[in-house]
Amino acid sequence: VRYHEFSKQKISISAGVAGFPEHAKSLEDLFKLADQSLYNAKRSGKAQVGVPGRTKVLKIPTPNMVGRELELSTSVNFLKSHNKGILLITGETGIGKTRLLKEILKTNALNSLEKYEVILSPLTTSIMLFPFREILREDLHRNPEIIDKLTLPSRKELAKLFPHSKTLEDDEIYVVDKYSLFESFSEYIEALTQNKILFVIENLQWADRYS
Repeated sequence: VRYHEFSKQKISISAGVAGFPEHAKSLEDLFKLADQSLYNAKRSGKAQVGVPGRTKVLKIPTPNMVGRELELSTSVNFLKSHNKGILLITGETGIGKTRLLKEILKTNALNSLEKYEVILSPLTTSIMLFPFREILREDLHRNPEIIDKLTLPSRKELAKLFPHSKTLEDDEIYVVDKYSLFESFSEYIEALTQNKILFVIENLQWADRYS
């Protein structure tokens, strides 16, 4: 591609690469690493190939934020003063949504919140309930004892998100009833709410339709 012209236009390609089983043990993790490698390659310049652990990563977000004091204080005050709610940060590409979000999350006023962060990409649109899988995966790592607070039916439903899980109840029959799965995840959220929690889903436009 580098040495050819297309309608008198030169095209460059950046690619992200990840290998199985060297970099990941599951299809989902392999896609995530390849996608991250692609983003790292693009940040390194044109016509780059990114491989996990070998790409140059720019510091994102940048060290200083300018002109977002009102948005920052409004967002932090909302999260502090509401026991339940949704804070939606929208804007054009490149306007600094990620930078603002990082500033919100590191504010001292929100240190008491237990935070769970999921970053979506174009690849995650094809993975059913990907944000909820990632939240549950992270919490099972942090608090494996939370499973004991769930009913057996809920454990079996949530196990469908993680086939062959050693932590959840696995019947090895994966017929997904979306209503039952929703109810089971709701029960799981209620078990979490002993502490005030904050779920952060970045790039929500790339969530699958069930999420």
